[in-house]
Amino acid sequence: MKNKTVAGTLALMLGIFGVHRFYLGKKAQGVLHLALFFFTMMITIEENAPAVMIPALLGFIDAVLFFVMPQSDFDAKYNRAHFRAQRLYDPPREAAPDTYDEQAAPPPLPNDLSERRDPYRQLGIRKFRQHDYLGAVEAFQESLHDNYENPSTHFNLACTYAMLELPGDAFFHLEKAVSFGFDDFHKIEQHNALSFLRARPEYESFRNNHYQVPAGLPAQKQDLLNSSQETDSTESTKESQPLDVLDQLLQLGDLREKGLLTEEEFTVQKRKLLEE
Repeated sequence: MKNKTVAGTLALMLGIFGVHRFYLGKKAQGVLHLALFFFTMMITIEENAPAVMIPALLGFIDAVLFFVMPQSDFDAKYNRAHFRAQRLYDPPREAAPDTYDEQAAPPPLPNDLSERRDPYRQLGIRKFRQHDYLGAVEAFQESLHDNYENPSTHFNLACTYAMLELPGDAFFHLEKAVSFGFDDFHKIEQHNALSFLRARPEYESFRNNHYQVPAGLPAQKQDLLNSSQETDSTESTKESQPLDVLDQLLQLGDLREKGLLTEEEFTVQKRKLLEE
């Protein structure tokens, strides 16, 4: 299990060599960081310029990020197996009801212990509030692996997919939320995150059918998490397309996070995927 303090200390003291990246299991990044050190050292010697400060500065930035990073985020990224197993009590966010951000996913009920013990759902809510919708999808999907019939998590996913402008996935999870007991229909009709979904021409048919996807409506997808559901092999191939788009969006998000794509390039590529 990786220690956040140790990672920060290594980044601060030996970050110029990329030692902290090897400690965290990021060997490829560690090799690149070490190669950057030798390259900038050669420039420093030959050109008498302090280029070697570049890898040192990168290590210092990593150290600051590690020290300020919440423990839950660090565990979710670098101690994934432990983070999934621990399921510790996660206290609800302390905020007055009138200051709650309506654009964010709904918080867990304070008297529902099972909600507060779901670290992935808490992480998904934080990612949503930070507008990291791809990260929120990953977290909410992990939460469903542990408790598939949680209506709030399905509603959260519907909001997140709507923000990503993926109507098939959004309709699917909104239907699941209602079928599993989500009955705040006023929130469905008013929540800002669902504006894209409500503007869809098929939404009226969806609402008139008691928030169930009518037969023949194109916005359908396969329920891959619910192992009890029987699926037809022909439909499986056709309905996997939304997941393919999501996988590509997640890959684009990883490239943006690593700095390989700018925000503008990410937006252009995302638009191309959604238009296909």
